[in-house]
Amino acid sequence: TGVQTCALPILIPANSFPLSTMAEAITSAIVTGNSVLLKPRKENTLICYQLANLFWQAKVPIEFLQFLHCYNDLFEKKLIPDHRINSVIISTSVKYVRKLLKIRENKDLIATTGGINTIIVTASADREQAILSIIDSAFNFSGQKFSSASILILEKEVYDDMEFKNNLKEDRKSVV
Repeated sequence: TGVQTCALPILIPANSFPLSTMAEAITSAIVTGNSVLLKPRKENTLICYQLANLFWQAKVPIEFLQFLHCYNDLFEKKLIPDHRINSVIISTSVKYVRKLLKIRENKDLIATTGGINTIIVTASADREQAILSIIDSAFNFSGQKFSSASILILEKEVYDDMEFKNNLKEDRKSVV
């Protein structure tokens, strides 16, 4: 059909939110002129295939969205090192990310490794707002969200601020 695209990423969905994360990623890629290779995990193959069908029914050309159902060894040996693949976007373990980085050799790899998120509070931060954000991120949804904070880094001035620490402690107590 003569369709020209800008880039060719592979998208590998997380097991926890394959529909919402992939719908967003596919849409973002397509509206910016990129093609997508959607490579589901075996656990979410059906939902990803149904999602691809919805895009195709909405007249997204197959040149822009291709569905790849293949085993991991083919994925690792053929697709990951392929020079036509611009980037790999995946949710996985740190161990697997390290393996893929060795295979990709300085090519783009965008990975979420789930649940280790950091909040950094600098001396210039609104400390009351920082406390609200820390409590919200760490304790709402019982910490069971990808965006939940599990690490708090305080600039020295904030770390030494006893009022900040006491207010944070008090606000935390109100959650429990």
